[in-house]
Amino acid sequence: MDTPSSFQTDSLIAEDIDAYLEQHQHKSPIDHGLSLAQPNHPCPRRVRRAGPGARCRRHAARQKRGHPMIGRVLWFAALGSFAVLTAFLQIDKQTQITPSLAATVPGPLRNFAQVPITLAALQSEDTTRALAEAERLVNRRPVPAEYLSLLAVAQAQAGQAGPSSITIQIAGQRGWREPLAQEAVLRLALASGDTAEAARRYAALFLRSEAPQELLAETGAQVLGTAGGPGRETMTAIVTGGERWHNLFLRRGVAVMPADAFSDIATASLARGAAFNCPQLAAAIKDLARRDAVAAERLAKAAQARCR
Repeated sequence: MDTPSSFQTDSLIAEDIDAYLEQHQHKSPIDHGLSLAQPNHPCPRRVRRAGPGARCRRHAARQKRGHPMIGRVLWFAALGSFAVLTAFLQIDKQTQITPSLAATVPGPLRNFAQVPITLAALQSEDTTRALAEAERLVNRRPVPAEYLSLLAVAQAQAGQAGPSSITIQIAGQRGWREPLAQEAVLRLALASGDTAEAARRYAALFLRSEAPQELLAETGAQVLGTAGGPGRETMTAIVTGGERWHNLFLRRGVAVMPADAFSDIATASLARGAAFNCPQLAAAIKDLARRDAVAAERLAKAAQARCR
């Protein structure tokens, strides 16, 4: 029998070691050492014990697949938040038609909803809350004159007469068609003796179909009551300067202005070239005659040069 060489002996010993390790893999101290030495090993102990490195790689792949799932969750959460925000903004817009929805809109998202909230506060007895809501409204929407008017009302209710007077004047200058502001500035102008400014505010109210006839009749007597005064002169300049004024002036002015004031303004406007519609002018003279025959006759003579 041949004696094996030293190389053959080494090969046999290596094969015996591999066979031993394969049979006793679960008892290998190397595996224990790896777990202890590397606690953050990507493959958990149960997977390492169950099989070789291929299973460990599969586990690592499953861990990588978990990250896109977190991204999807975050994406759907963002979509849900956006949907809720959009819904509240739609409700806020709807409050222009349905004011009762205003209370359902969260405070930070109120834009249109802040208007009915402020109006409700002004109608309550809580002047502090009314002032706070009106200030919040103006801070969010500082341009519209009507919101400044609401703030002026809230300031007046809270006993802040000085700030209220300033606010209403700013509102009147900013919005010529804001009735509340125009009426307030008109009365302030009358109180301070500025009849010309009062006439301009009267004209702004006159243009608004919503302005009550009673209000125009009451303030018209104060603004246009003096013959030859700045009130009638200012009103004549306004009527003469704007053609769209003519029909409205004839139709509404004869009903709300003092009879002699209407006659004087219409006569002076004709003298300055106002092109009144002849049938409407004749109808106005007829209506004026029921109130004041002398004033109607004076206007009829002036109208002969325009309408034969």
